[in-house]
Amino acid sequence: ALPCMVATLSAGIIGGILFLIYKKKFLKPLHATLIIAIFEVYDMTLILFLSRTPYPGSVPIVMELFIPMFVANTFGVFIFTFMVNRALNYQNIKDVKDKIEIELKTAHEIQISMLPRIFPAFPDRNEFDIYAIMSPAKNVGGDFYDFFLIDKNRLCFIIGDVSDKGVPAALFMTIIKTLLKTEALRAIAPSEVLKRVNDILYPDNESCSFATVFCGYLN
Repeated sequence: ALPCMVATLSAGIIGGILFLIYKKKFLKPLHATLIIAIFEVYDMTLILFLSRTPYPGSVPIVMELFIPMFVANTFGVFIFTFMVNRALNYQNIKDVKDKIEIELKTAHEIQISMLPRIFPAFPDRNEFDIYAIMSPAKNVGGDFYDFFLIDKNRLCFIIGDVSDKGVPAALFMTIIKTLLKTEALRAIAPSEVLKRVNDILYPDNESCSFATVFCGYLN
């Protein structure tokens, strides 16, 4: 009993040191199996060394049990670490997926908040009425619309669709929508608005993103 206790205690101390060296990270199955195999050889060798003089009769028993215990323990550790790593990987994937979904939801809310959503938009104007709604194919997309008064007699309305979908399209949409409104408020013609926005975007558009835009004035 004493040799087994000493061998197990020393193996536990070495295992604790390795645990600190690995910075409390859970080992991969092959690494854990290799380490436990080394520990088993160390444990049995130390038991044989400590028991050969005071307990000579125990040596044949230890030798007989060595291979079954070695195989059982190493295989058991391999199965255990394999299952734990699969569970950890699944949890990590789920955490990343949940984080992405939260970020996409937030981006969607920001994108929607940039579009006119209060209707009637011009309650004090009886000569016209306007309504709009957007339902993107994904949480975040490149579709957009806008409308605003340029002056007392002209309403600018814009409908656009940016190439591709997702966050890149939403970012490009934000830039285009801002530029379109900025240029339109200069009270220039719709064709000139589109031309100026195109001239601004074209030189630095390395991703070759584009948008199909309809811009009109209601007089």
